[in-house]
Amino acid sequence: MVGDYTILLVDDDLLFCKAISSVLGLYYRVCTVGSIAEAKSAILAQAFDVILLDRGLPDGDAAFLIPLIKTQLPLSAVIMLSGDDREVSIKECFALGAVDYVLKASNPIPELLVRIPIAISNSTTATANLLQLPKAKDEISLEHYRAFLANAEKLYLSAAFDLCDSNLTKTSRHLGITRMTLFNRVRSLRLNLKKTDGLKTTDPGGNKCHLI
Repeated sequence: MVGDYTILLVDDDLLFCKAISSVLGLYYRVCTVGSIAEAKSAILAQAFDVILLDRGLPDGDAAFLIPLIKTQLPLSAVIMLSGDDREVSIKECFALGAVDYVLKASNPIPELLVRIPIAISNSTTATANLLQLPKAKDEISLEHYRAFLANAEKLYLSAAFDLCDSNLTKTSRHLGITRMTLFNRVRSLRLNLKKTDGLKTTDPGGNKCHLI
């Protein structure tokens, strides 16, 4: 049964993507793209719980997408998928913000089935930490205050959608706001929606990623 977590797989090897997606798609919602440009569009259009990132793509080194991911989707976990087993490459990716590094030389699927849940669990813990109230004056900051409010709203809306069968219309009715107002908040907070009731879910440039 497909769960509520969403994965972005960034890789230009179509056969590899198909093999990975066919297995991960049993447990997660999977979006696949094959270039840095497509990955940027996907990252700007919606949120992902985990991003699987192949380093060598036709339009550049995908490792340099990690800072953008950490800025746009700070709670998304980045797992590198690469055939490069050099220590310098692995250290560079971790330094940029990746949480794991899986080699593609052998079948990576068993590794991913273990490491993806760990990455999601760690990300959930990070979200909970952002909801901690300040305990000392030196912990008070505008950045923490804004993060607290944003993550509190994310948690509330996520719970509301779960109770309303992930249906935008039902949720907006219970909240007493219009569907478009709620939809815009969801996009702003980069929450994932299963049912948008016909509202446009592409980014402003019209780009789409395929969910399976």
